[in-house]
Amino acid sequence: MKKMRVFPWLLALVLIFGFSGTTFAGGGPEDPACPAGTEEDPLPAPDAGKFLRGEFTVARDVDFIGNIFYTVHIKLKKGDERHLFSFQSPPGLGDLCSLTADELIETFKRVPCTLGVAEAFGLEGIPVIASLEIVQEDFCQTGAEMIRGEIVVRVVPFD
Repeated sequence: MKKMRVFPWLLALVLIFGFSGTTFAGGGPEDPACPAGTEEDPLPAPDAGKFLRGEFTVARDVDFIGNIFYTVHIKLKKGDERHLFSFQSPPGLGDLCSLTADELIETFKRVPCTLGVAEAFGLEGIPVIASLEIVQEDFCQTGAEMIRGEIVVRVVPFD
């Protein structure tokens, strides 16, 4: 009988300590290894450096309590070397089928840096989205829309 009284307290403590870091950090920490891409330090223009070419998909997902988020998968290659990257984006994209390539670039401009794209390929510099093209939209206006496209990232060398 006493064990049943401990469980709710234990559950409450786990939830408080488990979510407090994310809550007080504003949804998660910024990556200190990626200083560029802020108003104070904008991303460099993608006019120099090595190219990484690939594909991406973005799909709307819903978790078990009804929260909407977007799952993004990116496949990049340089020569014969290939790497896969994946992350979840919070809501805010809206209807994927109505987005433009420029809106996606602006939304995800810091992502190549925070995912460590340059390091994965053994390059030094700041990875910047050089171009992005949406090539397919699917399941539009169903609440389960998806988009697929091509992306070019350029790793701009440090000054």
